[in-house]
Amino acid sequence: MSKNLFTKTLYDKRGFIFGWSLGVVVMAGITIAFFPTIKDQIGTLFSNVPKALQSITGSSEDYKNIVGYVGTGVFDLRVPMLTITMAIILGLGLSVGEEYSSRLYQLLAQPIARTRIVWQKWLAMLAVFTVVHVALVAGIMLVVSLIGESIALNEVIAGTLLCLLLTATIGSLTLALGFALGRKGLATMLITTYAFGSYLLTSFAAQVDWLRHIEPISVFHYYKASDALKYGYNMNHIIVLVSISVIAILIGALAFRQRDVGTHGA
Repeated sequence: MSKNLFTKTLYDKRGFIFGWSLGVVVMAGITIAFFPTIKDQIGTLFSNVPKALQSITGSSEDYKNIVGYVGTGVFDLRVPMLTITMAIILGLGLSVGEEYSSRLYQLLAQPIARTRIVWQKWLAMLAVFTVVHVALVAGIMLVVSLIGESIALNEVIAGTLLCLLLTATIGSLTLALGFALGRKGLATMLITTYAFGSYLLTSFAAQVDWLRHIEPISVFHYYKASDALKYGYNMNHIIVLVSISVIAILIGALAFRQRDVGTHGA
């Protein structure tokens, strides 16, 4: 059973993988498809956008070429909101969700160490995220080609890697909270508050002085996908995101090993 837990999780989530891959590709594809229509109207569209909000929407310069448009319109605004939602749903489902449905108890009845359960589910979760983001790369390249534009594959991969790391960080935090707390409502409240609060914090920190001092606690502080497309990777940001993921799952596994796992209602 333990050897098959990773592959079994992936098999059980095959519909989830297909659905979210399709959803992310459609979201990115529709966004990119509008580029030929709006690229000549950027000045008019942004003339009424207050400068204070341009930290959220981006500036008009960000939308005048396909690289800037994909970076800001796809990776900064839309796709991460979709992928972190996916991460929260999957992280809760693989941890406390299975505890509430009693599937976890069947697993614990097997001769499998609790820490092994956490690690294999975590690796399966990362594999799911990877497949979805590979589909995202393929979808972006296809749609960009269909609208008669061109973008370097390495630029798309750079932005996608940052999105994958952000998604993996939120997913890891969610999985860790689920296994550590065993309370679905509390875990959901904590991770959604942190994830979406981080987005708002980073969005407005550029305009509010006192927010700048606490903004580094936001996971979005380390998510600079549009910069990665244009300038390459920031290794310090990558290291932080990877470190948060690994530390979170280590703590979650240790807490789960010590927990008295009781019976929940469905």
